[in-house]
Amino acid sequence: MRNNPREVPNRDEVEIEESPERPRREDLETAIKFWLSENDGALRKFAETHKGITWKNYESLSKITRWRKTLTDEALESDLETLTRWGNEMDIETLIAEALSDEGFVEKLKEKDPSLLREATADVKIESDSMGRVRKEVLARLEKIYKDYKVGKVLREGVETVAVHGGILYESTSTDESGERVLLPTPATDLDAKMTVHLLGLGNVSINRVEFVEKGTIKPKALNVDTGGINGVDVRSDGTIIFDHHGSEYIIATSASEQVYRNLAKEGLIERVEWIESLIRFINEVDNLSYETDRKTFIKDWSKTLYGLYDRMRFEDIIEFFTQGLNPHEPLPPEFMNRATTGAQRSLHRLSNVRQKLIDYIDTMGIRRAGEKMRLLGAAYETPELSSVLLNTVNVVEVEDGSTRIESELPIGNGNISAIAARAMGEDTYVVWYDEQKSFFASSTLDLGKSGFFAMIKKSFPNAKLIRGHMIVSGKGEADTISRFLKIAGMKV
Repeated sequence: MRNNPREVPNRDEVEIEESPERPRREDLETAIKFWLSENDGALRKFAETHKGITWKNYESLSKITRWRKTLTDEALESDLETLTRWGNEMDIETLIAEALSDEGFVEKLKEKDPSLLREATADVKIESDSMGRVRKEVLARLEKIYKDYKVGKVLREGVETVAVHGGILYESTSTDESGERVLLPTPATDLDAKMTVHLLGLGNVSINRVEFVEKGTIKPKALNVDTGGINGVDVRSDGTIIFDHHGSEYIIATSASEQVYRNLAKEGLIERVEWIESLIRFINEVDNLSYETDRKTFIKDWSKTLYGLYDRMRFEDIIEFFTQGLNPHEPLPPEFMNRATTGAQRSLHRLSNVRQKLIDYIDTMGIRRAGEKMRLLGAAYETPELSSVLLNTVNVVEVEDGSTRIESELPIGNGNISAIAARAMGEDTYVVWYDEQKSFFASSTLDLGKSGFFAMIKKSFPNAKLIRGHMIVSGKGEADTISRFLKIAGMKV
């Protein structure tokens, strides 16, 4: 710490006169050389950082030169932090304009929008010898802000097409170039995708049409929501925009709805209200299987709550549920239980009864049967990568009349009821092995990337995807038998 620090003028109070003409290159090079030859630490360190900078960046350095004339050498020497911070901020406009070459965004910067710079430089620690690192970090943040800017521009101006993922594929009547029937997704999607489209409507975003695409794929030049295989928001050079949360990187549980809502609110196209935020929290929980439950609550109430019924509820009923401020952890009121479902059961009350029977089966027989099957297969009940684990095996069996039936220890095809049941019963990880497809699904309270499990199975299942750290969806792998899969997964005793 310096003794007797000198008073340093506040740089915000220093008036900088703009150059009437572009500074000459030779004048600026002379300035750099002069700084390098000086013996004070502040200017020398700053000049060493900038001596290799390109001509396009020199204009910002000229501002440093003019600012320097307003202070004494003694003041500069005693205020290295102010100098480096000021130099970094003044350099941003030139660097970002060069990196992005977007006239609209550059104009926004020229308007001195304080939120842009504040967001880009928030919590950045500036050291005297780390300007390169700081610039890289700030530019990375500005690139993210730039994506938000482009997304906001699209939301304000409207889109031709919004693409959402559909349901299972079916053979259409059209054929491709080779004469094969084209597979198309059924026109059905999940709560997250429905909510994103609803939010766009609430924000009065102009949309000409909504199209269904295969899960994980994108439609070029469209606004793709809840599909695309990434985490976050991506803006591509052809105008394609993606809101998704199905990338391999670990992120805090989120949803496409949350990302769309955040961007709409940021652009002032939608107001932040409690019922929307409550619904988005619910979507995050069910989409990520991140909500907590225990055996008593699961057995007694789950089939009567929104968590146990939402996947077969009409979307407008879910909206009404949250606008009324109801609690998704509590049983649905009678007026909701009497309403129709989107499935085979005629009412939510009947659907609840069906699912309660599944829960009773899981509790009294299913968990026990799964444990016995694991013992017969020689499967470990606990591994270092999965902690305590429950395995469910799914087989397709031929019956006498030539048809087939599905056999499994725990029910499948009813949302994620068995995964939630395993968690309620105290298991850390639930794994399903599909024998016919030679594939598996895993859901865990553990981070399966950090635990090493994903790396363990990746070689044999090269198309496997780690989703938000806590789920794995595999493609068909080398494991042609359940025994081989257990060895690959480190579960074979």
